[in-house]
Amino acid sequence: MIADTPLQIIDVDTAVCTFADRIARSHIDLDVLDTIIEKCREGLAVAMASEDGLLVMTLGVETDGTIVARVMLACSDGDWGAFRRNEGHMLKIVRDMGAEKVTFRTDRAGWARMLGPEWSHVSGEFSRSA
Repeated sequence: MIADTPLQIIDVDTAVCTFADRIARSHIDLDVLDTIIEKCREGLAVAMASEDGLLVMTLGVETDGTIVARVMLACSDGDWGAFRRNEGHMLKIVRDMGAEKVTFRTDRAGWARMLGPEWSHVSGEFSRSA
C-alpha cells in the first residue's frame, strides 16, 4: 500500500496487461500510451493499482516553481463512483510526494459537471490544489 491507501505500485508492463480492457475503454491514443509506458520504465512516472482501476502519475515543476502531480492515465473498472472513492487516496499520495497541485487532461465530456468546486478547468486541463 502507498501512503495508507488501497493503491499499490505495479510494474507498468503488468499494468498494461492486467488493465488492457480498461485502458482500451479510455480511448487513449496509442502514441500517448507508449510515452506513458516509457516514462514508467525510465522511472519518471509510477503506475498504481487498486480494485477500482489504474492510476499513472508523474511529478513536475511549473515555471513558477509549483510542484505538480500530473495524472497521465486513469482508468476504472467502469463501476460508477470510482473517481469519488479514490480522489482522497490520490490526494494523500500527491501530498506525500510533496506536490502542491494535481492536474489531469481529458477530452471526455462530463468531467466539469462531476468534479467539485475545488477543481478548475482550462482548455481541457483540470487542476486543484493538493
